[in-house]
Amino acid sequence: MITAVIPLRAGSKGIPGKNRMVVLGKPLYRWVLDEAVKSRVDNIVVATDDDIILEQMQVLSHGGPRRLIPFVRDPSNCTDEAPTEAVIRDVLDRSGLKPSVIVLLQATNIFTRAADIDAALSLLYDKYDSVVSVARLDRFQWTYNGPVNYDPQHRPRRQDGINPIYIENGAIYIVKRHIFEERNCRIGYKPRLYIMPWYSMWEVDNYIDIDIIKALRIGL
Repeated sequence: MITAVIPLRAGSKGIPGKNRMVVLGKPLYRWVLDEAVKSRVDNIVVATDDDIILEQMQVLSHGGPRRLIPFVRDPSNCTDEAPTEAVIRDVLDRSGLKPSVIVLLQATNIFTRAADIDAALSLLYDKYDSVVSVARLDRFQWTYNGPVNYDPQHRPRRQDGINPIYIENGAIYIVKRHIFEERNCRIGYKPRLYIMPWYSMWEVDNYIDIDIIKALRIGL
């Protein structure tokens, strides 16, 4: 059984009520939820302390697929300091679900599609215990100690190819349940990358991000 968990916290400080803020015609959280419903996951748990979202979820769960499960988050994992892993643990402890695979989907990334979820799941072979979505950037990377992915004395042309940078985009995390329980982490010992387009690196953390993702999404 594959269970997706979408954690939604009411107490967002950067953008109050962020997860239910209307973005391009629908609440932010619905972008990833609607794609999860179309994917091959067996259950979708929306874990939240937001009463308005819970009310909306009750309507959706009655009129939509039976696998859509509203879940009231424990107050202890609704603080600014609480890790997302605590929410997953709470779902495993109290939902009665016993998945073999856990898919963490985050509403702050509206570029996740059902095809991405399914393709990422297909990468979870025996030798890999988890999958992490990343955005690929073909850019020259530096640290204060110098260049990372190229030699300045032999600077490649962009059309000749650059060693790419992979940035964790916060969209999709997949982990085998027994690995999560052993490690208490969304990423296992042997993760594999699922590569998404460069624009997927934008997540919603502030109002400027909203304007950026609107422009990007409209342009797709």
